[in-house]
Amino acid sequence: MKNFYLIMVFVFAAFATNAQVLLSEDFESGVPGTWSQQTAATDGGWVGGSVAALSSTYWGPDDNGSNVVASNDDACNCDKSADYLVMPAVDLSSGAALLSFDYVFAGGSYDGATETFYVESSSDNGATWTVLQEIAGTGNLSWNSATIDLSGAGASDILAFRYNDGGGWTFGAMIDNVVIQVPLPDDAELTAITTSATQEIGAMVDIAGTITNVGSTAITALDITWNTLGGSGNTDQLTGLNIAPQTSYNFTHSTQLTVPAGSTTISVSIDAVNGGADSDASNNTMGLTISGVPFIPTKGIVFEEGTGTWCGWCPRGHVFMEYMEDTYDDFLGVAVHNSDPMANAAYDSGFGALIGGYPSGAADRNPNWSDIDPTEFEAAYMALQNEIAPAELTITDATLSESRELSVTVSAEFVVDLAGDYRLGLILTENDVVGSTAGYNQVNYYSFQTNDIALTGAGHDWQAEPDPVPAADMVYDHVGREMVGGFTGAAGSLPATIASGETHTYTFTYTVPADWNEANMHLIATLHDNQNSTVGQIMNGLGGDMPQITTSNDNLLPSNTVNVFPNPTSDLAYVQVDLEEAADVTIEIYNNLGQVVSSRNLGQLNGNMVVPVNASAFSAGMYNVHVTAGDKYITKKLVIKK
Repeated sequence: MKNFYLIMVFVFAAFATNAQVLLSEDFESGVPGTWSQQTAATDGGWVGGSVAALSSTYWGPDDNGSNVVASNDDACNCDKSADYLVMPAVDLSSGAALLSFDYVFAGGSYDGATETFYVESSSDNGATWTVLQEIAGTGNLSWNSATIDLSGAGASDILAFRYNDGGGWTFGAMIDNVVIQVPLPDDAELTAITTSATQEIGAMVDIAGTITNVGSTAITALDITWNTLGGSGNTDQLTGLNIAPQTSYNFTHSTQLTVPAGSTTISVSIDAVNGGADSDASNNTMGLTISGVPFIPTKGIVFEEGTGTWCGWCPRGHVFMEYMEDTYDDFLGVAVHNSDPMANAAYDSGFGALIGGYPSGAADRNPNWSDIDPTEFEAAYMALQNEIAPAELTITDATLSESRELSVTVSAEFVVDLAGDYRLGLILTENDVVGSTAGYNQVNYYSFQTNDIALTGAGHDWQAEPDPVPAADMVYDHVGREMVGGFTGAAGSLPATIASGETHTYTFTYTVPADWNEANMHLIATLHDNQNSTVGQIMNGLGGDMPQITTSNDNLLPSNTVNVFPNPTSDLAYVQVDLEEAADVTIEIYNNLGQVVSSRNLGQLNGNMVVPVNASAFSAGMYNVHVTAGDKYITKKLVIKK
């Protein structure tokens, strides 16, 4: 099977809207007659059509909703070492022209061959070609944009895209929206204001953003001004810059904003580009409304990964889910299984509609981070971790009865006003899931592909493993067992109108199946925005431990009396005990063999206290923390990881 390792690369493209356009083609009517081809391929080389029509078994780019052109080596398996798509001649005498285009190109390898993709020029009408730029493979099948400086081409050169299959059976390249333009001089664009729109009241906040040079000359000086509506301007005069054409500059203004209560609208603008007027002032100003809130809620990002035991590329998902869990203590991961024994039909149906293939994932079901490869999870984490959630989530109570009736109460304290369809949700996951039937065999397309980048993790060196990996050797983590309340959260769990400062709670109930191991299960509380959507974008998430099975014994302490954190831990944990009445307190810790590994008699205590537990000498595994207060007791789970 074919195989490539995914690494995400983004290329930014921007043009002034009123630059001189020399060529523009969207391929909606196929490959134009003014374009030509050079190819040794038996399929005609570059072919026009829809993304679906131009896709194949092992090469299925994301659909961008329009017609495109593609050179598909996966479908042809023919000689595509020199597939040239030649553009009509344009006048490049200005020396400042730029080529922009959208593309899909993974840069994959298979069986010793690696595909490449170039933009080339020819001064002898295609008899010989010179590489202007090699387009780096993105390692995925998502659409990206590129901008290329054409100053290296001659005034009358013709240009072409060339796909090269490396002399083997590889994948392909896809192109859309080709434009050649001559940009205006001295044209700066205010591309983004990166200051968060939600800030804590009284905080001193930087006004920051991104400026892009969409002109043809380097920008060495400009002014940046921000002001509140009706307020005086705060101006930074920047000199000594060197913002090359089609590159960006990140700025932080020297004057900060002191955040008041309520909403404050600011305007940011740039002018005096290179000491004079900007060639296009229409892209110089942006506004931002900043909401002052009493506190910043803790942000939890929920990562969902579409996977299946039948999916040969899905070992990559196992590896990167484990990487995220090992790297980030607050990682909240759900493996949403498809068409295998661990699949939850409702979860699979809802999530499957958000992705185009397997393995694919989503971070918070955010539109900018949906249908992404698991290799992009870390980039999504970095991008979303500083987003401000509208509410602080808390799991205020969780119990599991002897009859396996689960009750979980989730609380949301809001810091902003909301109106509409917002919901609370609860996801149940399970680790260490195993099975003995063939459905638990993991298909492995990485098997013995020694030419590829090593893929090791989640307990396997996947390139040294067979295809499939037998069920006896497989353990599945993060398995999405149930969405209590539904894929987009529980309808009616929050009121239609919510005011800042309000706290709302909702109790979820569910009967946990007997063949699920509650000791390996986890809770993920979620806050959903279900406005005009079946996606249920996740605005915040919170992980929690699955409660232990409680008995009817009247001597049990309430579940919220004792909290063990951080959990899991590697060396130090804390046991928090909150008593309403004074009592003699002991804390005993048992390993999974029932042996006491730690015992402390704390004497008579009252109120709230936190007791440290040095677990550095404990072996990795599951432990029971048994707390006795007078004639009452409770046991909590503690996981030690090394």
